[in-house]
Amino acid sequence: MRFYLVFSFDDTSKYVIYCAKLLEKYDFKGTFYLDTATLGGLGFKVVKDLYAAGHEIGSHTVTHRDLTKLSRNEIIYELKTSKEVLESIIDDEVKSLAYPYGRYNELVIDLVKLTGYKSARTTDPFNVKYIRDPFRLGITFYTDPHALKHLLKAVRRLRWRRLLLNPLLLKQWDVLIEQYITHVLNNDLRQDIVIHILTHPTFIAMRNDWHRFEKLLSFLQIISVENITVSEYVKQVLSRSEEE
Repeated sequence: MRFYLVFSFDDTSKYVIYCAKLLEKYDFKGTFYLDTATLGGLGFKVVKDLYAAGHEIGSHTVTHRDLTKLSRNEIIYELKTSKEVLESIIDDEVKSLAYPYGRYNELVIDLVKLTGYKSARTTDPFNVKYIRDPFRLGITFYTDPHALKHLLKAVRRLRWRRLLLNPLLLKQWDVLIEQYITHVLNNDLRQDIVIHILTHPTFIAMRNDWHRFEKLLSFLQIISVENITVSEYVKQVLSRSEEE
């Protein structure tokens, strides 16, 4: 069994810097999805430094509006402009998009492809299997409380019946992630697994959850896991899955 670990971070804020520093402290890298209208508050140099440190830079559009509520031309503007701005900063291709609010439809997907992206990430949780469509990439966990109404979805997708005995675990994201990964490692699972953790740095700061986030990273560091970016996941894992 191969164990892949993906970190992605949404939204432009000064707290992106803190997340990146913690990742680097534990020798991890992530994909940072930035909305470009507020890049001035973060600073172009920070974006360059993130990329130079080995992190991936992805687009979160220009103004972080719900793309499903925009006209075709507005969607193209949000996708194309943000991509071009970020590429001009890092002097390299921006391959991946995170849908604002995780919302998309067929028109949005068509325009994401048209404007040159290679993948797009949703916020659909509890995915551990390969997702063959790179424009509907799901995640596994948030570093936020998970909704109790998603309990049965979590049990079904994670194949983790023990969660039924303690549904409030969904509200303790750090313990939830640690216990699930421990469960995976203690069982002879023959298929490869991908754990994709989505973080909103602003929410971590609002709840002052930095200690919980760092504790999780410390736990993950001692595990035999291959840490890859979203685009590396698309290239390595999905391409391998298609070959099989």
